[in-house]
Amino acid sequence: MIEVIKVTSTSFSQCEILKKELDATDDLRECDKIQERITSLASGVGVLNVGAPTEVEMIENTLMEDDHSFSRYTALNKSYIQIS
Repeated sequence: MIEVIKVTSTSFSQCEILKKELDATDDLRECDKIQERITSLASGVGVLNVGAPTEVEMIENTLMEDDHSFSRYTALNKSYIQIS
């Protein structure tokens, strides 16, 4: 597990869409899957898993992803980009 990022308004609109879909669904199995999706969106975090064929490539990928996630986090906090 490499990255945990706070998700904002986009996830809330998606939750509303999924809640409507949940009300319209009769299949219990599909209801469970939709409910899990709503729960993951409502919790407000995303998790990125990184893998590689060798340990050296894994370390390199991990460091690159850390750099990318910190860059995105900083850009969001400084309002350079917006989540829409």
